[in-house]
Order: sequence, then C-alpha cells, then structure tokens
Amino acid sequence: MTKNSKKYISVVSILVVLYNVLVWAIPFPKNDIATFIISYVASMMALLAQPVIYYIAIHNKDSLKSKLYGWPILKVGYVYGIVQLCTTVLFYIIGAFIEIPTWISIVLTIIIIGFVLIGILVTDTYREEIEKMEISAPITKKFILDLRIDSEAFARKITTEPIHSELVDFAELVKYSDPVSTDSLVDFEDEIARKYIEIKELIINEKLIEARNELKEIYILMEERNKRCKATKK
Repeated sequence: MTKNSKKYISVVSILVVLYNVLVWAIPFPKNDIATFIISYVASMMALLAQPVIYYIAIHNKDSLKSKLYGWPILKVGYVYGIVQLCTTVLFYIIGAFIEIPTWISIVLTIIIIGFVLIGILVTDTYREEIEKMEISAPITKKFILDLRIDSEAFARKITTEPIHSELVDFAELVKYSDPVSTDSLVDFEDEIARKYIEIKELIINEKLIEARNELKEIYILMEERNKRCKATKK
C-alpha cells in the first residue's frame, strides 16, 4: 500500500467517523425508519466506495498516461459521494416532517448507483481504448506531452493564489522542456510522475501548504531531468 493510498483511506475513515457522529448525535426525528435506514446504508456505501474507486482510477495503473486518464473516474467517485450524501441529508430532513414512501428512496438510490457504475465503466473503457490506440505511437515524447497537457489544464482549473501562479510556472517549465526521453531517464521521469499525481491529490484535498512544498521539489526534479536529457545528447 502506497503512502498516498494510506492517506486517502485515512481521510475517508475520518469522514465516516464524523458522518456517523453527526447522524447519531443529532436528534433527527425518525418518523420513517425504513427510509432512514435505506438512506443511511446508501450514504455509507458511497463513503466506503471511495477507496475502491480511487484504486480503480489511480493505483492499479503504472504509467502517467493511465493515471491522468484515471482522474475522470476519481471525479465520478467524488460526485457520487457528494450526490448521495446530499440526497441522504435531504431525506433525513424531509422524513422528519412527513413520511416518504420507501420505494422512492430505494429507486433513487439504485438510480444513483447505476449512473456511477456506468460512469466508471465508460471512463475506464475510454482510458483502455486510448492506451491501445497509442501502443503503435512513438513513446519517446509521451511523458512530456502528457504532462504538458495535464499541467496546463490543471493550472487553469486552480485559481487560488499563490498556488495558481506556481502551477503556471511549472506548466511553463514543462512546456519548454525537451520532449524526447531516453531509457536512462525512465526512473527519473517515473519519480516526477509520482510526485505530480501526489501534488494534484494534495491540492484537491486543499492541503495547499504541502502542495506548494512538493511543487518546489518537482520543479527541481524537472530541471534536473532537463539537464540530464541535454547531457545525453552531447
């Protein structure tokens, strides 16, 4: 189990504990026990499914391309958790005043799970098809080209300063880096890819101070990679 997966499981575990404390500590009137139980079980499933979705999206893939294409799957998981929790809370509140037919909570829960499964299957199939199409493509430029596309897109997405400016600087560094890799750079580039994925996770989890520290390190790694790349061509 990697350090990132341990952190992810820890965050989910904390959320599960907090959620249960709130559910059972706040005296919601439970006029409709059946709907309450169905909603509670559905919300717990959504929380406990997060590490599984994370594994499918990120940790069962080795290449940077596979991991980058895994982010849409991870987003499906986030959306699933948020939608299910909001639906559950809504049922709690409404159920405190009126009786909600049990079939409504069952059908809505099944619909949400169905859309999630479809979303995961579609995005994972898309990733596999893209990878198959690229098998015959030259691989010497894939690392930098993939990192360039993703870093520029991610920098545009994050607007909080100063992390936004630092992401832009990193994207610029990648943009003007020599795209041609060599066998001697494989391990080095794997380390850059691993650290880049970790930075994205930190930012998404709003751990901006840690992310900025990691950005400084990956900037140095990227500059060192470029130096080594230049040295191999002399």
